[in-house]
Amino acid sequence: MSLAPSYSSAPRPDERRLGIAVQTADTPTGSFGTLVLSGNGISIALKNQQEDIRRAPYGRNAAVAGEVSLSTTQGVTSVEVHLEGKITFVLGAALIPDLQLFQQRSTLWAVGTEIGVCPSVLPFDFILPENFVDEESGTSYPLPPSYDPLGESISLKDMHIRCVYRLSVSVGRSRWLPKKSMNVDIDYAPRTVPPRGLMDTPFPFFDTIKSAPEEWYQTSAVLHAKSGNGSQHVHCDFFIPSVRIFARRDMIPLFLQLRGSSASMMALYSPGVLAEQGLARRLLRMADTASTAPHITISVKRQVVLRSGGTDIARSYVIGTGSMRSVPPGYVPPDVTADLLTVDYEGEIQLASGVTVGGFDVGRVRVSDFIVLSVQPSGRAADQFSSMIHTLSIRVVTG
Repeated sequence: MSLAPSYSSAPRPDERRLGIAVQTADTPTGSFGTLVLSGNGISIALKNQQEDIRRAPYGRNAAVAGEVSLSTTQGVTSVEVHLEGKITFVLGAALIPDLQLFQQRSTLWAVGTEIGVCPSVLPFDFILPENFVDEESGTSYPLPPSYDPLGESISLKDMHIRCVYRLSVSVGRSRWLPKKSMNVDIDYAPRTVPPRGLMDTPFPFFDTIKSAPEEWYQTSAVLHAKSGNGSQHVHCDFFIPSVRIFARRDMIPLFLQLRGSSASMMALYSPGVLAEQGLARRLLRMADTASTAPHITISVKRQVVLRSGGTDIARSYVIGTGSMRSVPPGYVPPDVTADLLTVDYEGEIQLASGVTVGGFDVGRVRVSDFIVLSVQPSGRAADQFSSMIHTLSIRVVTG
């Protein structure tokens, strides 16, 4: 009888790891119990929650279950619980109606329908719907996550959009006693994971583009030469992981190659200096010189689009930044001419820690994300080349 083969999570010398799933930094690790929130003589106990959090999170189709406790039941005529989701809009001074996502109500106790006095503890249980239907268009959309840019210390100037989920308790009492109520906001955080993980070792780039070309997605842009100066355009090839769906805590690898004729590359990196032998090495040195090299920035921008009266109104803000560093040339596109020179950059980009949700689309509101590459010529090169901004659509998910 043969022995079972040995297994190891570490790759062998002739293998390499394409990806690995790790526990994210914000994954709850503590024990679960009951979160109790109190106010105005009412306590709401939410089950299966961490006890030290400020707001209870719930996933897709989750049960919002718990108990309502009353400090006194004297004169109580009814106890109702209301769970709702809605998107609120503020656009300057314009009045835009809320988008109601859903409403669920439950009467826990009422005079005339129950025998005896109202209990001091009443259980409740709701199930969050997975979808909602826009009453104006009749279209069904997935329920969007809780969202509030101000909670991420982001200002959209005159636009403020919030996606809010709220649990409310209303206690009716005899006419000589005032009614009591309590509102608690909850976080709806449906989890979505990328279809596959990122490469564990994406660099050196020319190694992985040869061994696993399917792992990279290429897009191209042009750094245009201004007319009348004799320079030719410089081409930009930009590579990101082909999955194009990233978790909030992913470190996203990037590769950029600028290529053009020797005269154009010298004009971009060191205007006024003639071409000479060993130009490729000279360009690599100049790529690290801030005073002459083009200024290359990489970021992730989140765009919020509000559709109002048939018009799309958009605002955007930065949710992630990255860095690029020059590397020795290694990847050369096929069918290149002898006069073609390249400068290569590799780097990473990561979303800010305050980013809590991914993008979503509910018709009247769309939140989407883009990688933005900017190449700005420096010094006298700005007289010969225009700046370039290139955007690439991606999807950010919770992970």
